[in-house]
Amino acid sequence: MNVALAVSSGDPSGIGPDIAVAAWLLREQTHVPAFFVLADPEFIHARIKRLGLDVPIEVTTPKAATGVFARALPIVPLVNRQVDRPGVPLVANAAATIEAIQAARQRVDRKRSRSMRTTLLIVAGSAGVVALVKFRSKLPVKREAGETTPTQEPVAPTPVPATDAQS
Repeated sequence: MNVALAVSSGDPSGIGPDIAVAAWLLREQTHVPAFFVLADPEFIHARIKRLGLDVPIEVTTPKAATGVFARALPIVPLVNRQVDRPGVPLVANAAATIEAIQAARQRVDRKRSRSMRTTLLIVAGSAGVVALVKFRSKLPVKREAGETTPTQEPVAPTPVPATDAQS
């Protein structure tokens, strides 16, 4: 079964969303493997519009993302919302940023528990971590003596109240 890679939207004020959109647009020329973006669909739509591009997006699940990838940029929606203000880090985006990274990490931890080798590629930008991409192979995982696989899933982040958010 061909599983799509998980890409965190990262900090919405950074270039992570732009990189994800560009990677999808160049998917055929560069042979990018299928991936999905963990993000607020409305945020990704706003960023695509801001970039002046015509990119279809489709809300999906991680399991269905590979089937969507050829026709649209697959988006696995977050619970928390994201605000599109490139270059302006907002406290209001913190919960969604953390949620996206935790969701990607949970997928990595589940794959590790199935003895799958997992590597994280983190792309950094001026606003901090902007993309987290998971690659995997069927090589056995080499563990250090005494290392165990996490069994508890991380707790979902708490949304930031509007009164605490920057405008």
